[in-house]
Amino acid sequence: VGMGSTPDKPAAMIPVNLKIGSWVQIQRKTDKAGPTLAKLHFISQLKTRYLFVDRHGKPALDCSQAELLRLFQSNEIAITQAPAAEPSLFDRLAEGVVNKLGEKR
Repeated sequence: VGMGSTPDKPAAMIPVNLKIGSWVQIQRKTDKAGPTLAKLHFISQLKTRYLFVDRHGKPALDCSQAELLRLFQSNEIAITQAPAAEPSLFDRLAEGVVNKLGEKR
């Protein structure tokens, strides 16, 4: 084993409770917009790439292990609670129908 960091050294500094399904709040210093909520969707087999998606499943952040570590160290990303669940499409439709029926009386 040579000198220098091994691929799994930086991972030890990434929060241990960060796993697939974890929600994070991303607030980059260069971002003028507000914070972004994203869920960790994928970690590469060697833990070299991390993919976070928004509530709609669209990519919000795709970064290397080193970049993710830098984001945690600079407080630009933090683990947070899962956002409140939105009602399902069926629940919203059912509520709409009930409201319409109530208006017709």
